[in-house]
Amino acid sequence: YKVDDINELSTPSRTIPAMTSNVNDFVNVTGVVMAVQTVKNDNPEPHNPSDFLIDQAAMKCADGKLYIVEFGLHKFMFMDSPIGEVNLPSHDAFGEGDIITVTQTTSTEINDPSFAAYYKGK
Repeated sequence: YKVDDINELSTPSRTIPAMTSNVNDFVNVTGVVMAVQTVKNDNPEPHNPSDFLIDQAAMKCADGKLYIVEFGLHKFMFMDSPIGEVNLPSHDAFGEGDIITVTQTTSTEINDPSFAAYYKGK
């Protein structure tokens, strides 16, 4: 996918404080989904009934780089935080080629193009 001409894309932050649970430190990141990795939902409950959930996604951002968005990491980090529990996205929430916005909860590093995030939906 060529994403050079898409104005609404953004770049992940490298300045989110480590192990924070303050929602004011989180940033929204918009990118083009290049691939998704799904996992089986071992506990399909009424509030998240999908049989498969998106655990990770590869997303191309405004800087032209590919980032791995890890949706499962935040589940344990923020269980006792004010944001409460956030479910993994359903397998049909988004797919390859979709432009999505996620809420980034951990910083990226120069040599590690991944970050934890959650997806609120469209």
